Amino acid sequence: MGGLAVCGGAFFLPLFLLSALSPAQPAPDQDGVTDPTFAALAFDEWFATPEQSRIRWTANVSDPVLSHHQRLFCNAEIRIDGVDLAKRRGKGEIVMMIQITDDKGHVWQGHDSFSLEPVQESIKASDIQFLQPFFALPGDYTLSLAIFDTVSSEHNVARRKLHVPGLRPDPLPGAWTGMPAIEFIRPAQAPAAFFMPGIASRLQLPVNTKQHVSVDLLVNLTPSERFSGSNRMQNRNLGVLLPIVKLLTHVDWLNSTLNVALIDLFRLKDVYEQNDVKDFDWDEAQSSLAETKPGIIDVKSLESRKHAANFFVKEVNRRVAAEGPARVLIILSSSVVFEPGVELHPAESVSHSNLKIFYLRYQPLFRPVTRGSGGGDLGPVRSTFGPQNDQLEPLLKGLNPRRFDFTTPEQFRKALATMLTEIATL
Repeated sequence: MGGLAVCGGAFFLPLFLLSALSPAQPAPDQDGVTDPTFAALAFDEWFATPEQSRIRWTANVSDPVLSHHQRLFCNAEIRIDGVDLAKRRGKGEIVMMIQITDDKGHVWQGHDSFSLEPVQESIKASDIQFLQPFFALPGDYTLSLAIFDTVSSEHNVARRKLHVPGLRPDPLPGAWTGMPAIEFIRPAQAPAAFFMPGIASRLQLPVNTKQHVSVDLLVNLTPSERFSGSNRMQNRNLGVLLPIVKLLTHVDWLNSTLNVALIDLFRLKDVYEQNDVKDFDWDEAQSSLAETKPGIIDVKSLESRKHAANFFVKEVNRRVAAEGPARVLIILSSSVVFEPGVELHPAESVSHSNLKIFYLRYQPLFRPVTRGSGGGDLGPVRSTFGPQNDQLEPLLKGLNPRRFDFTTPEQFRKALATMLTEIATL
């Protein structure tokens, strides 16, 4: 169901999936989701007569925030003291259970577990942190959290209140209509962790144009060239762009067709293309992404990097020149700065009354960093993460695109609402 990390001192291991006892992910349900484990362990009775065990723990829920999936995101957290776990090591499991109840009495349940058999004595220097992320609609909820020792039958329980406020004002009113109030998010490895294929519910985003419109979504997956060999920066980039790709493929293009292309500028490669998208084929797209091997730049790519800008312009020109009475080109990318020596030739100018071009440009936040204790008197240093010069924009000057800059999900929500409204006028 959720993920587990080991925390202690300076250590924080990545989340990993625990699925020994977890049921299969249920389909989204507006009226709730039940887990048979709760009835088998008499979960409700624990709260009627809450006998606390000697396991030291804490249970909390984070404040809701808007995610790049344009959903309100929360995290339920259970943290268990490593000293207590060290005393129990070698036998049984710890089961972690989360139940969320809305103000109408609908219930969503899920659990996970980890085995105490492989636990080492050294665990006492760390805490175990279990995180269960979930999406929630605006409303009031009660979270009932518990842990259970399968050998001693000891259990801890806690209740927490959660208020999820709506967005005011909301640029996309009605977008969450008909969605489940709660959807648990299962952990996954990148890039699936960013796309979240297990979340199948869709926002209500109809676009009813006056005539048939061909919509092309061109997505540059690569950050600036200096970061193209960094897994961290690649994941940072994909963590924003892939949710937006999913969102745009879920738009109800009522009288239009959507074509999607994912490109890699610095390998001069069309990573994945799908035309007339009804359901985006994530499995195929993910396989193609795996072949690009982010974080590894081969010699051939380094030799051909001077053509990266021309490759981008070629991909843009090909879609601008396509035939059709009404066309839209949506370019999605973070800011890109090329290394010296890259040829920069702008796209050809066009004049077409039924052609709209949008440039959705992600601008990462600026984050200052400070040197550690060994940094001498050099003081604070400025991180390279942050708004940068963008050399893609001059390449598009002759096309006069409608540009939207965004850093936060809130900013993108406004941009998305404006863009879809303008497309609907065609």
